[in-house]
Amino acid sequence: MEPKTTLVPQVKIRSYKGRLEEDFKSPGGPPQWITALEAVLKHPAQLVYDISKGRKGWGAYLLATLILGGLFYGFVMGTFSGGTQLWASPVKFAFGLLTSAIITFPSLYIFTCVNGADLKIQTVFSLLLLSLSLVVVLLVGFAPVAWIFSQTTDNIVLMGWIHLILWVASVWFGLRLLSAAFGLLARDFSQGLSAWAFIFLLVCFQMSAVLRPILGTSKEFLTDEKVFFLSHWFKCMGN
Repeated sequence: MEPKTTLVPQVKIRSYKGRLEEDFKSPGGPPQWITALEAVLKHPAQLVYDISKGRKGWGAYLLATLILGGLFYGFVMGTFSGGTQLWASPVKFAFGLLTSAIITFPSLYIFTCVNGADLKIQTVFSLLLLSLSLVVVLLVGFAPVAWIFSQTTDNIVLMGWIHLILWVASVWFGLRLLSAAFGLLARDFSQGLSAWAFIFLLVCFQMSAVLRPILGTSKEFLTDEKVFFLSHWFKCMGN
């Protein structure tokens, strides 16, 4: 039986609300990668519906989108310095994003439970993959913008700010989708999600310092020096 749309009015995202209510149904047909990519951009509620019903297959495609999209955008970041960064930056960016998701997932699941959402742990993880898939798809769309700047300037601070702005904008849309997805399946999750989003961003920013250098060059693949990400950023801006 199809769920009633009367369960959805708690979703506070105006531009998503009507479309999600209308699309909250199975996309039909077997899971396919191209179908998953199209649904992420056009009909995310269809994926949310299948995920909530425990339908297998979508999670693998979302994970593949996350990894391959992260590798591609990381490659674009590596074109700023070239050389070993053409393979090191993709590995670091994709690994950092996936690791940040894994590290912060327990807190996300706990927040959903505390807020009264009766969702299975695999459902919550799939929703997280869905939101991060949207993030990397948007970053892939922004990649030409980042690439043109990387080929026309040697200012690493400017490039850092450009990538940071594109990253934060993409994450905002991903969190927006995650909030709407929880609104479809449970209840309003705005306060708990805001707290988790802050934690997630902190972890991602710290990973950028742990996995440095991502934009610049270095004789070492990684550095063993411990540093807080703000200290690292200020140091780069001071050089």
